[in-house]
Amino acid sequence: MMPLTEKNLPLAISFFNDATGVGKTFGAWRTRYHFDDAKIPTRFVCIETGGVPRRLRRGDVFIPVEDFAETARMPGGIAGVLQPYSAAVLGLAGTRSALIADLAGGLARHYAEYLAATRFDQLLHGQGITTLGVVVATNRIEHMREALINLDMLAATVPLMHRALLLNYRFGGFKFLAGSPSATVYRDLMRRAEDGCAVIRLPAVVGDSWKTAEDAQLTLKQALNAAPAEFAKRTRLDLLTAAACLTEVETFYQDSEVALDGVLRFRDAE
Repeated sequence: MMPLTEKNLPLAISFFNDATGVGKTFGAWRTRYHFDDAKIPTRFVCIETGGVPRRLRRGDVFIPVEDFAETARMPGGIAGVLQPYSAAVLGLAGTRSALIADLAGGLARHYAEYLAATRFDQLLHGQGITTLGVVVATNRIEHMREALINLDMLAATVPLMHRALLLNYRFGGFKFLAGSPSATVYRDLMRRAEDGCAVIRLPAVVGDSWKTAEDAQLTLKQALNAAPAEFAKRTRLDLLTAAACLTEVETFYQDSEVALDGVLRFRDAE
């Protein structure tokens, strides 16, 4: 897959995998900041359980996972439940903007049903809207297996949709002992990715530096803009440790910018 650029706007991106704890939300928000830096307007669709804390901006969309229980009663079934998402996507037509959807774990099959029922890729292509499905995985074998299944699902269900595999280094790298089950699954995953699928390698934030910021209710951008003294006060760390955490967060941001730029190349839009 060639990098998507200004000419591919408007753009609808979705982040998903059946597994939880793979970094879908983190990857989706990091991507939103990537568009922010390029001065490209975004809307965010969060599909999550009702009790999960979330930071949304004015105009963003929240769809509770609990609404999926009403699928059988809704016009269009699953499409009825996801109507707010559909409206947000269709609202992209004719704009220079992007929509980023973050789907909770366990929704990949529902999403596949929605994509097939709505003929998502064909209809949006006809509206001049580019679509990108990002499957997220860590180096844990069950996450890679789910990613493999979901990449195959995208290829079969929405062939006009661009595909990307986001490898999250949160739990470590993707080098495995030769012949191990993990090495075999990773090999199969990368072979599948060679078939027109982009790969984004999202680096990890060293240690608990990011978790420290997250526990202090700081967004990534807030942490980046914080002075060491402010960060220390919010996190209850000493000044030197706070400064080291900020250095690690800044390093992650710069490295992840390079990784995202390989697939979403909008720097010329600044």
